[in-house]
Amino acid sequence: MVEQYSDCDFETLLAKYDYNFKRGDIVKGIVCAYEADGAIVDIGSKSTAFVPAYEVSSDRKAKVEDVLELNTEYEFLITQECDENGKFTLSYKKVHLAHTWAELEKVKEADETIAVVVSQMVKGGVVVDVSGVQGFIPPGQYYEIECIDISGLEEEAEVHLKNGDKIEVKILSLDKSQNNLILSNKKVFETNMAETRKNVFAQVEVGQVVKGEVVRITDFGAFVNVGGVDCLLPLSQISWKW
Repeated sequence: MVEQYSDCDFETLLAKYDYNFKRGDIVKGIVCAYEADGAIVDIGSKSTAFVPAYEVSSDRKAKVEDVLELNTEYEFLITQECDENGKFTLSYKKVHLAHTWAELEKVKEADETIAVVVSQMVKGGVVVDVSGVQGFIPPGQYYEIECIDISGLEEEAEVHLKNGDKIEVKILSLDKSQNNLILSNKKVFETNMAETRKNVFAQVEVGQVVKGEVVRITDFGAFVNVGGVDCLLPLSQISWKW
């Protein structure tokens, strides 16, 4: 049976589904279509909403269709109320960044390690990307992975680390209001080395014969890597003759 509605009933029905969205609200919406400069989203109001391309991702090179899939529901922030055409303006980027900051706060509290991507090498350190949030690794707080076993020199890190590299870091400090995120790769290295040393020392004892790889030679001896730990082999213990 088809129900009949009067004009009055129809207006009441529309009002029922009019959520009175306003600027600053977080809403859920389904991506309906793409346009040259953004995407059309159904947020359940009387009209559709629009997400400009610059509000889709922090990565200016990212394509709208690669970030927002058709017929998929996402959360959006209303940045502008209805225009003359009855469309709301939305931002996906701002909601995504808010979630990222919340996750980063949890990571810092738990002192966990996260993976980041190097986006720029600068004179004062390393700029990295953390899911759209820009982070900074100061000088002295990062090691180049390939050089750790050889020398651990921070100078070599600056030479070998390049854009696009993925490294693991820990959070030293963060301030969402100032968009400030300071990270350390050195803390990850030190934590891993402490665990490695603990494991190696638990397995070796005085008088035991072990295998190792010579990683550096100096005037006073050589450094030998044994199970991930650099050990000193004094010059006097290398040969009976000097």
